[in-house]
Amino acid sequence: MTKEDLEILIYTSTEKDLLNFFQEKFGLGNPLSDYKDSQSLIYELDIECLEYAIGRLTTIESKYDHSKFLPALIPLFAGYLQIYNSIQRSYFALFYAGITLISIVWIVSIERKKRVKAASVLKLFELIKMRKEKEYMVENKN
Repeated sequence: MTKEDLEILIYTSTEKDLLNFFQEKFGLGNPLSDYKDSQSLIYELDIECLEYAIGRLTTIESKYDHSKFLPALIPLFAGYLQIYNSIQRSYFALFYAGITLISIVWIVSIERKKRVKAASVLKLFELIKMRKEKEYMVENKN
């Protein structure tokens, strides 16, 4: 992969393709040389592309961050269960509430994996950007 190919991927790929690409390149099980080559390729990107990637990955990470609304969802769900159970007084209400809770937990766990992928790649881009800025400052100081 070339620098231009990586730029095209960052600017035009879907969220799923972007996360899958970086998971493939930086996931466990690759040879050390592959990790270093991929990191060097990211380092070759210009600052504008790094900033765009950081912004895009921050958006993806925020999109799948359920910690913002999940704490409010649990009491609402408990209130729903209490109201539904007081009206119906049946095991169906308990069964329905259990299935709903399991579904919510399942969806959150799937999306959490996407958030973890985005957060790890985001951190890598931030570190590379900071390193490039630091080197730029040193070059311009002299």
